[in-house]
Amino acid sequence: REGRRAAYRKLLVAEKQTRLPGVFTDGLVRYDIDLDGFKECLSQRQMMNMYVHHCGGKIIECDVFSAYKNYSDLPLEQSGMFIDYLLTESALQQLQAGNTEGLTAVFSENSYQEIELNTIRSELKLSTVGFFDAVRQPVLLRKQYTFLSQGAQIQYILKNDSPLNLSSYFTVEVDIALDAVGDSAPSLSLYDGVENQKRESGIVFDVFHKVSWIQLEDPEGKTQFTLEANEEPDLIILPIYRTDSFGDTGQGQNIYGIRLFFYWKVDLNLGYETEKMLFFEVKDRKN
Repeated sequence: REGRRAAYRKLLVAEKQTRLPGVFTDGLVRYDIDLDGFKECLSQRQMMNMYVHHCGGKIIECDVFSAYKNYSDLPLEQSGMFIDYLLTESALQQLQAGNTEGLTAVFSENSYQEIELNTIRSELKLSTVGFFDAVRQPVLLRKQYTFLSQGAQIQYILKNDSPLNLSSYFTVEVDIALDAVGDSAPSLSLYDGVENQKRESGIVFDVFHKVSWIQLEDPEGKTQFTLEANEEPDLIILPIYRTDSFGDTGQGQNIYGIRLFFYWKVDLNLGYETEKMLFFEVKDRKN
């Protein structure tokens, strides 16, 4: 991973140097990044790049130029930002216990269809259909990215196309690479709507309910991430460690990153839909 990170850094430094003042403009472009025959969407901004892949409709690379770092570079088989799931009660209970084996392939392994790429409004609209649970209930998911100068706004519209009532948990995973520097470990703060107070901690396993917002601090890149939602979701936090040890002294220095699982209870009759939104902001904390 260290070699890959060094390569990313050099590539980002080189890209930044090519962005001539008065010549470079923000934009959205299509490009087959991984040579799989399908074009991905690349959002280019002065501060950051974000790459959206058709498989899973997720962000697979998030480059922040102030840190010269790809914050999606993680030692996981499957990772990214804004990975979508539809979970049963039992699968959610496994996740709440820290076990990701119950995560389903509903949406997360789908190929998302591009509905519209609007370069004027910096919007990417996607759509996919998943089949939920053993009875394979068809569920339509429309997903819209609106790219901003320091992040993105993600809108979800979930529609029940099944003749049966849909009772599930709509879940969105956001993975972010975080690294310690010296004695400074990654940290988080959030607003707990149940206790009506701000909570602060290191990156440790936990479950919260009715979270208004969460902020993450990356000491290595001196970068702050903020995520908010239009409806207060519940949240599961899973650390990504450099080792398998959860209890060693100085575990904050062993952090590779964090996995955030935002989830909402969804009950929909035939033809009904629900909207969820997440707001993602990145700030340079060097100044």
